[in-house]
Amino acid sequence: MTMKLEIYQGAEGEVFFDVDEMNQTIWAEQGKIAELFEVDRTVISRHLRNIFADEELDAEKCVKEEVEERLEGGRRIARKIKKYNLDVIISVGYRVNSKKATKFRIWASSIIKRYMTEGVAVNYDLVKKLPDGSEKLQNLEETLGIVRRMLTETSLSANEANGVLEVVTKYADSFATISEYLNNKIIFSVDTRARRDLSEVEIENYVSDLRERLNEGENFGVLAENNRGETLISARVQNLFERSDSVARRAAKLLYFIVHEKPFLEGNQQIGALLFVVYLSVNFFQLNEQGETKLSDRALTALVLLIAESQPEEKELMLNLICKLLDK
Repeated sequence: MTMKLEIYQGAEGEVFFDVDEMNQTIWAEQGKIAELFEVDRTVISRHLRNIFADEELDAEKCVKEEVEERLEGGRRIARKIKKYNLDVIISVGYRVNSKKATKFRIWASSIIKRYMTEGVAVNYDLVKKLPDGSEKLQNLEETLGIVRRMLTETSLSANEANGVLEVVTKYADSFATISEYLNNKIIFSVDTRARRDLSEVEIENYVSDLRERLNEGENFGVLAENNRGETLISARVQNLFERSDSVARRAAKLLYFIVHEKPFLEGNQQIGALLFVVYLSVNFFQLNEQGETKLSDRALTALVLLIAESQPEEKELMLNLICKLLDK
């Protein structure tokens, strides 16, 4: 596993962190986390226990043990040291000091993005010589640019921040990163299955149930007028699809349309996320081969935020991002 050392400049001095290039994360032991947020180590220990007890994060995925030699009493002693990844560090930070956590999250995200884009830059000249090579590099950079813009300009909760980082990691991972560019193609799985679209009645029922569960007002889920006079949401959705669209592509268009185009007076983000999941589910496309959801709840939340943050000219980038995340 490749590790690099990065220095974070805190208010009270420098703190060193291990950067895991392969998994696009950062690792730190309890002492470093306490130093970062300027609190006693026992405070960090208490928050760690609560995070894992509440099942906010999975310890198996977020914690590792390493054997390190340390000088104690003039002797070098080998001890097992627990280290925690970026998800844990951010979650602890939001419980201790949200302002410092936000600052650290922005720094960590920029570090991870740098390693990701440096992986592209190594082969930049070679990729640029390929047909549409420059455009491919620009598309990747622009997609990551949406992520960077949201991380630096939007106030996020710990769960939302972790979700954004999960989306970034999955996205970078799914490209096999440079190999698909070097082969002059982005690979999507062949999808020849029949598509089952949602009827107007189904959509109305799902929206109504969601309104009740969230205890929202009467404007929640009410369709806004458009310049074509369409009064059915199902008709508007059908107009988005092309005959050749895969299930993933249709789900992506559905989510993007509701979140970004805002066809409802209120509740577009919540409704968009719900109908996206429902559409994947009725088309048996929500789970991977291991029976796990392709997108976690927090990753879906982050995806909704990224779509909302994106510009209209970035639509195709967002659709490709969603399709790639589902192509697992």
